[in-house]
Amino acid sequence: MDFKKGDKIIYPFYGVSIIKKIVSEEINGEQVKYFELSFVDSQLTVLVPVLLAGKLGLRYPLAKKELAKTLKFLGKATAVSEEELLDLEDYSNNKLRTGITKDTIEVINVIRKIVKEKSLIAKKISIMEAENLKRAQTFLQSEVAYVMGKNSLEKYKLGVPAS
Repeated sequence: MDFKKGDKIIYPFYGVSIIKKIVSEEINGEQVKYFELSFVDSQLTVLVPVLLAGKLGLRYPLAKKELAKTLKFLGKATAVSEEELLDLEDYSNNKLRTGITKDTIEVINVIRKIVKEKSLIAKKISIMEAENLKRAQTFLQSEVAYVMGKNSLEKYKLGVPAS
């Protein structure tokens, strides 16, 4: 994708960011171009090599209609293998690393199901499960708030992101 200065893009794990500028640095005698990204919901700024942007999962936010269609999967049963459940951290990280909204929703659905099942036997989810759920929800909140407005967060039971 040909991103340019000023574009708002989605960065896996973190959500909506703005390309503040494109910088060039010399590394081992070669000029390497980077996107300087500033995240909308935090003070975090990162440099991402232009040539790795696609591989890292950077993308434009979904269109409003496409996002609304994708959000219909929230709360739906998600098929996860026994092996994936045994290594839920890897499963969650691999899904979140794609930056794909539907993958993020799958993580939310799976962990919410685990929360529900554990609550029936008066158990709490692990710290890792809680962190992955929070990361997934924060990422999804970022895109939903940007594309559809913050008022849409309650409609999809995503809460309001921490500022």
